[in-house]
Amino acid sequence: MPITWLYSQHGMTWFQLGNVFATLLALGVLACLFVRRPQVFVRPSMQVLAFYHLLIQWPVTYLSRFIESWVHDPWQVFVLVHGFVLIGIPLALAGSRRTVSGIWSNLCGDAAGASDHRWAVNALFVAAIGCAAVYLTAVDIRDTGLYVLLTDPVHASEARVESLKALDSLQPKYALNVLSSTIAPLFTAFAVLAWLHRTTVRRWNGLYPMLLLPIVWTLALLSGAKGIAVFLVMVVVATYLWDRRLSLPPAAAVLAIPVMLVPAVAYVVVIANAHYEVGAVALMDRLAEAILKRAFLVPATTGIWHIDYAQTEGVVGIAGQLKLASALGAESMRLPMVIGQHYGPAYYGNEVAPHFSANTGFLFTAYACFGLCGLPLALAMLLCCDLPLLLLRLLPRSWLVPTMGATSVAVLKFIQSDYTTVWLTHGFGLIVLVAWALWAMRELRQVMSSRSPGESAAGKAGVRGGLSV
Repeated sequence: MPITWLYSQHGMTWFQLGNVFATLLALGVLACLFVRRPQVFVRPSMQVLAFYHLLIQWPVTYLSRFIESWVHDPWQVFVLVHGFVLIGIPLALAGSRRTVSGIWSNLCGDAAGASDHRWAVNALFVAAIGCAAVYLTAVDIRDTGLYVLLTDPVHASEARVESLKALDSLQPKYALNVLSSTIAPLFTAFAVLAWLHRTTVRRWNGLYPMLLLPIVWTLALLSGAKGIAVFLVMVVVATYLWDRRLSLPPAAAVLAIPVMLVPAVAYVVVIANAHYEVGAVALMDRLAEAILKRAFLVPATTGIWHIDYAQTEGVVGIAGQLKLASALGAESMRLPMVIGQHYGPAYYGNEVAPHFSANTGFLFTAYACFGLCGLPLALAMLLCCDLPLLLLRLLPRSWLVPTMGATSVAVLKFIQSDYTTVWLTHGFGLIVLVAWALWAMRELRQVMSSRSPGESAAGKAGVRGGLSV
């Protein structure tokens, strides 16, 4: 699939103009909401729409000339992509405003207690050690992707794949997933908030988590995947943003983007040096391939593959929803793998690995399963993304900020992964549950410790008396 500029010597077609207009319209609406009503972005559904606008709408507009010439019915691409965002915005805003207002009020409240997270920090650190121990019982430390990346960068990618293949049971695999997608991001967010609100009296509470942070990050990066490092750096930025209630100085906003790309750039430099690719041209080619193309074009490209597959081969129905079809006992298929094997060789110009999958977001999966009838289903799934608000509204500010910092980055996975996978494996739902559980246990622990021995004895006597009656 060649990458072409929007404008050509023959001018712009109505399809290309329509894409430009719809994308600019969505940009204007989202920008006005961000300036005038930033509290609406407390909703995960609005965060999903913002990411879809950036990583799907703009690339589809950029590739619109190619889409028009390659896809059988390009206007269905237009309706699906732009309709999802432009219809999704009013639907998301129509939800419960009281819940959103309560959460925003908490964010605007006093930051007292933000550095008192020893309970959460200790619990998450112990959990990180435990998950890493479970993983290392199945994979030797010298076979992990991180170890090979540091000692033999040329074979880092192969080592990462082989280390995952070496897992005979699901427990080590799930332990590594929970560590990298839930525990490490949540620990990072708590550490950042504690550092931001360190005080003279409790300075150690701000320094203590930061001393443990490199250990947790090292454990989370055992697989050697650069995406995890980028994810964790984004959690740092997101936590800072929510602590400031989405207000960021222009200089900090400009600095945030290159800071988030530092892990990816470092990875590319290491691999380029390992392959003896020196010079600015070779390095820029690798950076464009690893960052710009992968982040801004691949999600839209794999989505277009799903649309073209449905239009040429026919919709696959419920069989494309692997987990649902398996639960109902119906015929199922690994749709991303089927489409990846179908389009991958032509796109990359060579054979792809047998396990290669064209992973994409739930919007394109819904289309591949049900055609344009999948758009209402995708909109319903979008609204379900706001379910974590029911637990977030219960958290005080000192727990709300780090939880939202971690979940806001997990939302990004909805662009490129299966819907249920994001909720569990990629930590979107699990982060909220773990944070709420830790907070509830801390509150219960404080209530139990605040009860005096006399009150406890009186309470027990009252219980015995009540039972005797």
